[in-house]
Amino acid sequence: MAKSSDSSLDYVTLDKLDEGGMGTVHLVHQVALEREAALKQIHHRSSRKQSTRDEFLTEAVLTGNLEHPNIVPIYEVGESPDGDLFYTMKNMKGRTWDDTIDDLSLNENLEILIDVCDAMAFAHAGGVIHRDLKPQNMMTGGFAEVLVLDWGMAILVVPGENVTTSPGGTPNYMAPEMINPRIV
Repeated sequence: MAKSSDSSLDYVTLDKLDEGGMGTVHLVHQVALEREAALKQIHHRSSRKQSTRDEFLTEAVLTGNLEHPNIVPIYEVGESPDGDLFYTMKNMKGRTWDDTIDDLSLNENLEILIDVCDAMAFAHAGGVIHRDLKPQNMMTGGFAEVLVLDWGMAILVVPGENVTTSPGGTPNYMAPEMINPRIV
């Protein structure tokens, strides 16, 4: 996803950060703002499937609309000249809560949990349910910041409307009602 002379993209790829089922996350340099960001793009093998593109855009839009100090901010949603969808977000420098939980005191872990609960209360107030909340999707930074990441399984529940969804989440962390979901 590196910027080329014939590209209108504002990003130069620096490194691969992570890879998941839907896409890859790269560390990029945003040229115009002279900053690092994280860029997520759909795996090329599934980038032409409309259902995958719709899921990816839903993730970006839902996350982007959740402006909260404990939810990763989305900077931009776009499409490369090749037609691949991407979005950029804050590059969180830190470690997952899963990596640090055993090394922290009870009070430090409770402070992180309170920040996560604040983020979830905010999301739920807007009708957004994360559906894959687990310590691997929470980052803690060097300045006591906590961010909830990976909203790829999130759904929007509109009051007064029924939502039918498939099971979603990581089994060890799933709410019981998500194992065999009914109309939400």
